[in-house]
Amino acid sequence: MDIEVAMNPSVLAEAYFEIEPTNTQHKLMNEILFGDSKRIIITAMTRYGKSMIISMTILLYAILNEKKRIVLVSPTYKQARILMEWIAGFVVTSPQIANELDTTAHGIERLKKEVTKERITFRNGSEIRILSAEGSGERLMGFGADMIVEDESALISDEVYRSRILRMLGDRPETSVLIQIGNPFPGNHFEENWKNQSDWKHYHIDWKTALEEGRTTEAFIEEQRTQLTPDEFTVLYEANFPEESEDALFKWLWIKFATDNPFTEYVPDKKYLGVDVAEAGLDWTVATKVIETAEKNYIVTDIKHWHKADTMATVGQIIEYNRDFNADKIKVDAIGVGKGVYDRLVELKQPAQPIKVGMSATREPERFLNQKSQFYWNLRTLFEEGRITIPNHSQLIKELRSMRYELTSAGKIKIIDPEDKSPDYADSLMLSCAEGVRGAIIY
Repeated sequence: MDIEVAMNPSVLAEAYFEIEPTNTQHKLMNEILFGDSKRIIITAMTRYGKSMIISMTILLYAILNEKKRIVLVSPTYKQARILMEWIAGFVVTSPQIANELDTTAHGIERLKKEVTKERITFRNGSEIRILSAEGSGERLMGFGADMIVEDESALISDEVYRSRILRMLGDRPETSVLIQIGNPFPGNHFEENWKNQSDWKHYHIDWKTALEEGRTTEAFIEEQRTQLTPDEFTVLYEANFPEESEDALFKWLWIKFATDNPFTEYVPDKKYLGVDVAEAGLDWTVATKVIETAEKNYIVTDIKHWHKADTMATVGQIIEYNRDFNADKIKVDAIGVGKGVYDRLVELKQPAQPIKVGMSATREPERFLNQKSQFYWNLRTLFEEGRITIPNHSQLIKELRSMRYELTSAGKIKIIDPEDKSPDYADSLMLSCAEGVRGAIIY
């Protein structure tokens, strides 16, 4: 292949992978392979094919450049495996790529196993490795790179990005390439870097671009528009960062991480059922089942709601819902109508625990206005630290996104409910995860 042909990404993609890139994919590949930019940031519509195009591009980059260390960093090992599976697929289906691999060092059979793991090497001394940014990023320590591809950047913590990933660029970070790509969930370094117009080369790939290039259909986009909240559609299909108020109690990227990263291996310790009892109007009684693990993580396993009913009917519904779950504690907001539910549960020898959210905080009363702010801040901490997983429940997520907080004149944290509707689902989750308190609370 002559030099002029080799400098054309579309020709390379067709020759090595039998894939014809779209116009936008061609531009992106050209920037990474032959451009001068050392900082490239990409917001892409979901399902555009970013994993495919990035995998093709870094394989070509490894082949065209000698002794390059290329590291793919994802929020979790599971997500990192997606990119490696694309790479492995190209390796085993493309004879041209296979010929460039370091088979002398591994042998062809070992090579097949190698590409299904974390690292592949090439004859020219280049290598591609996948790493996970989970936790505090310990898995990233000790590695350097000439090119880092940070996948799903908005879901990687700022601390890991600054203390681990940037250090991987080595002693001369200005000569190394850093590529960030993902859905534009707001609130961390990904959004910060996107707003940096001088140091970063920007690529914005929305549904209109995908429609023009035949990557989606108008019918599918309209279907998604009706199924998603406006913010969700903005992020996932318009590929734009939504506005997020500074007083938001829960950041969207925290919620997104909690829905996308369930704990797969854990030791159950305790089980809780949080019940927010309907007061009036159109409110629901909502019950949320939560497992607390030995590692003090929280797993929401199920959520159920009932229309407002009298006290005895509500108690019967709670007991029936808890029959197979067998919670260690049934945590009830025991103020107003909730007090009657709590009292009746106690009479029936159920493990009821009263939580009076309007009363003074039981911990750090100088910081929190009441127990509601105390327990909601506890829930916020679980989300912020990635210690909770929740189902992709649209109403719960909507309510969490609507919660706000402010500081009173005395400097205490106060929780502000949404104006349009009582946050029944969010309150139920808050109750389920409320830490044990002293005084009237029964252990």
